[in-house]
Amino acid sequence: MRSDGTERRLVARGRMPDWTPDGGHLIYVGFHSEIFSISISDTAKVVRLTSFNQVDPYSRDNSLPKSSPDGTEIAFSSQPLNGIPNIWVMHSDGSGVRQVTTKGISGWLGWSVDGTSIVYASYRTNDFAYNNGTLWIIDIGTGEKRQLTFNYPP
Repeated sequence: MRSDGTERRLVARGRMPDWTPDGGHLIYVGFHSEIFSISISDTAKVVRLTSFNQVDPYSRDNSLPKSSPDGTEIAFSSQPLNGIPNIWVMHSDGSGVRQVTTKGISGWLGWSVDGTSIVYASYRTNDFAYNNGTLWIIDIGTGEKRQLTFNYPP
């Protein structure tokens, strides 16, 4: 819709949308928790970017798709059934899917301005360790991660 609320239109049925940096596409979580991209100028151009749930439609919950600052990659959270969510990254066309974290994240992630790192919250309800519930940053090229915030010791 326009900023004044006029000319509203349905673009896609989904959740957790994010604009690509050029404003030409939305990435979002759609049918069977897969991640899709849709062209704003031609909403008939919808591309499924992930295929995690093709065998079992409910085996994995993909969420939080975020386009990198240059639009070449998409980071997202993916959680297997009865598992913990982790960060995955893929090229903007859906190729090159790779897992970035292994110890879990909690419902939030964001790209660094230069697109080399991802900041995320790490929290697990069954973990009462000192470094649980804190912010971390991970270099997606090297996998090196660093804790940014700290909890007070018990």
